[in-house]
Amino acid sequence: NNNPMVLAEDVGCNDLVVLDHGVYFTSPGEKCVRYLSLKEAESKPIKVGVGPERPNGLIVTPDRRFLHVVDSAGRYVWSYRIEDDGRLSAGQPYGYLHLPQDQVMTGADGATMTADGSLIVATELGLQIFDQPGRVHVLTSRPTETGKLTNCVFAGEDMKTLFVTVG
Repeated sequence: NNNPMVLAEDVGCNDLVVLDHGVYFTSPGEKCVRYLSLKEAESKPIKVGVGPERPNGLIVTPDRRFLHVVDSAGRYVWSYRIEDDGRLSAGQPYGYLHLPQDQVMTGADGATMTADGSLIVATELGLQIFDQPGRVHVLTSRPTETGKLTNCVFAGEDMKTLFVTVG
């Protein structure tokens, strides 16, 4: 079907994740994560996650049990358990984001995840790669002339190529 369909209006959306049961998206200006059920006709987006100062990028774990949300104004990636009805629970800081020296905001943006559950976050410093318990084990460098890294995603043949947007 090539006809676009409006699912929600008059609500801010920065990044989104689409699952079988619904869509999670961040609304940084409203400091929240919203959820739109795809199982209910005429569903409206509801506020399901609060905590991050400026929720930005988000990604679901490979087992579809947790949603990770990047806080571009804070120092953490937040983690929420996904309940059967799509609501989020047990929201808490999950992983510490490294900051440029003398700055208080990470400027962290988009996120992706490896098949084994390692979180990757695009930041001003470079890609920050977390292990499953939420510790950064690798911090890549970034091109210095082009600005901060803004998003990342696995794609290509067998979903094994990491694509990163800059600036």
